[in-house]
Amino acid sequence: MIGGHWWDGFRGNEYPDEDEGASMAKAILKRHLKIDAEPDQVLVGLQRDCIPQYNVGHDKILKDTDADLLGNFRGTLSLAGSSYKGVGLNDCVRQARDAVMALKEDGF
Repeated sequence: MIGGHWWDGFRGNEYPDEDEGASMAKAILKRHLKIDAEPDQVLVGLQRDCIPQYNVGHDKILKDTDADLLGNFRGTLSLAGSSYKGVGLNDCVRQARDAVMALKEDGF
């Protein structure tokens, strides 16, 4: 995966095409891992805006939200997902597990 917030200012026609994406990936492999052998096969899929980027202040928003939830729902409502504490699937699964375990510990 390459791009992320480095490509935030790109417009539709400024994104690399698949050939450029493959060239970029191969250049990164050469620079960082010293791999310069040409691969047998290259598959490229370009996705825009596929991984959320948290804004500055996200941690404070989460703390405030957690405090509101605790005050209003006394621990009976939990939030999980990519908008909260990690954008990957493994983060979301961990959050769901943690929420269930917390409810179990509280006797629900």
